[in-house]
Amino acid sequence: MHHSRAVIIFASEEDIRGVLNATRRANQVGHFLWIGSDSWGSKSSPIHQLEDVAVGAVTILPKRSSIKGFDEYFTSLTLENNRRNVWFAEFWEENFDCRLLSSSKREDTSRKCTGQERIGIDSKYEQEGKVQFVIDAVYAMAYALHNIQRDLCPEHSGICPGMEAAEGKTLLKYIRNVSFNGSAGTSVMFNKNGDAPGRYDLFQFQMTNSSVPEYRPIGQWVETLQLRFLSPANDGDEGLFGCLEYILPVRLNKEKFFIQFEVSNRWSDVQNLFWS
Repeated sequence: MHHSRAVIIFASEEDIRGVLNATRRANQVGHFLWIGSDSWGSKSSPIHQLEDVAVGAVTILPKRSSIKGFDEYFTSLTLENNRRNVWFAEFWEENFDCRLLSSSKREDTSRKCTGQERIGIDSKYEQEGKVQFVIDAVYAMAYALHNIQRDLCPEHSGICPGMEAAEGKTLLKYIRNVSFNGSAGTSVMFNKNGDAPGRYDLFQFQMTNSSVPEYRPIGQWVETLQLRFLSPANDGDEGLFGCLEYILPVRLNKEKFFIQFEVSNRWSDVQNLFWS
């Protein structure tokens, strides 16, 4: 096991930082090949001031889209017009780093909220990446309930005794049978195991002398793995293989059920792997 170099991480941001810190303390920077789950994704916080340890890491993120209507709705919210979110006052204090005198539990600031602050103007705003999935989840439940009502209460306009007696497994069956276009225009459906179709973007964290550290897209998974190939830097064998400079997913060994990874930065190696 002491020869292993590939490390697949399913962990929280704090634990990711702990592993990277331990790698630095052990003087093993550059030794491991990191493969991060969506909890790592393209976030800067897990690797802040640990960029040199994270170089070459390949990470994934569920494909997602920004929902324009949500931005318009959320940035228009104020203390006066919020009617539904019982945690909105707490969010307001955190977002604007101030205290609301009526209900404040904050003790780390003496700045008073005026109530005139505006989201996205007086504070930074970026749509949370999972908004699309929350919207689609609500619609999936709504479609399932609609279909249950249609099947169990055909002569009622609302909930009937048959629907009230329905068990959780019945609702689950209906949820798994829904199919509709989601908030981002992609289809929402579930397989027999209850999983939605996997759609992921693949990134690699890169840092060179001529560029700032950043996550660069290297491919995607939409039913199959699709890698983003770039032309070599020159026509010789020494040309760098673009954005896949550190790690190349090579082939799936179906008999042993694992993906082999080979490290290379030579264009000739890539040609041999994929076109020989």
